[in-house]
Amino acid sequence: MGCAYMSEINLGMSERSRFPDRIEAAVIHFKRQLSSGRYEQGSLHYTIGNAYSALGREDCATEAYKAALLEPAFANSLSLASQGHKNLGTSFERLGDEVRAVNHYREALRMNPLLPEAHYALAQFYVRKGEWKSALEHLDQAVFTDPIYAKAAGVAGWRANVLFNMGEGIAAFREINNVLAQADREPWVWPFFARLVASFGRATAENARQAQGFWHRYVDAHPDTSGGRREMLLATLYLRAEGQDIGQTYMEFLDKFVRHIKHIDNTEEAAFLWDRLGHWAQDEGNWLEAERCFRMAYDLAGGHYGYCLVCRSVNSLTHIGYNEAIDQQK
Repeated sequence: MGCAYMSEINLGMSERSRFPDRIEAAVIHFKRQLSSGRYEQGSLHYTIGNAYSALGREDCATEAYKAALLEPAFANSLSLASQGHKNLGTSFERLGDEVRAVNHYREALRMNPLLPEAHYALAQFYVRKGEWKSALEHLDQAVFTDPIYAKAAGVAGWRANVLFNMGEGIAAFREINNVLAQADREPWVWPFFARLVASFGRATAENARQAQGFWHRYVDAHPDTSGGRREMLLATLYLRAEGQDIGQTYMEFLDKFVRHIKHIDNTEEAAFLWDRLGHWAQDEGNWLEAERCFRMAYDLAGGHYGYCLVCRSVNSLTHIGYNEAIDQQK
């Protein structure tokens, strides 16, 4: 029974348990063992702390972890004590006491410099502070060797975040692409990276090129997505506006544009895309097409899009009138 309870606690610690009542029963079971004299007291307190943490009862968890660290056999085992300090830090962090949390993470690493969970926890602390170099140093050392794929994937996700913030877009996309190959295992992967690429995918032309591939894969995996199609079109429009060769003519891109924009359900976002397309047509001197695009934008969202429509209409008429005058002179 004890092994079954511990398995359920471990599932709860990774937020995968569907039976919190079993974890409640585990707390009662292991508390009873404290007076039996059959098991090492520190390990029992540690297991009880894990159970409380899995249940979200972090106040009780911190007391249990502290009790474990007071037991000599537990405290004198570097592997056990380091994990105890790390978990105690996590409970303090969830209670909002970041200072005490970080102190325990550092104590865990003093005892076991290779503990990946402590490196991962400190990395996230530095991410929140925007100290990207320190965050990356700890992420580089958060090497999980157990078969739980989610841990390694989580590290790669945060590495991508940090690398983007350090201006290392290619390296960030390399991390993303390595994880996407296994995205079906972890439901958080696609939405996490979609938010990340939406934030950084158009920061540079280099990022935008990589983002194009990401959004194509995202749309393939989520055919009903509106945001993914919007970002895919925006990446190409951004590259074109930056003077990059996108390998498509206006008319070739227009066909793709029309196919995707009908799936975009936010009228303001659709209007913005039509406006960007209109500026492309304008840059090529295609005044009638530019006017058509600006009119689409105005019909969808009105407001400031009317300015571009009026200006392009005047320019279009002026241009047409000029051509007619030239023809008459001939």
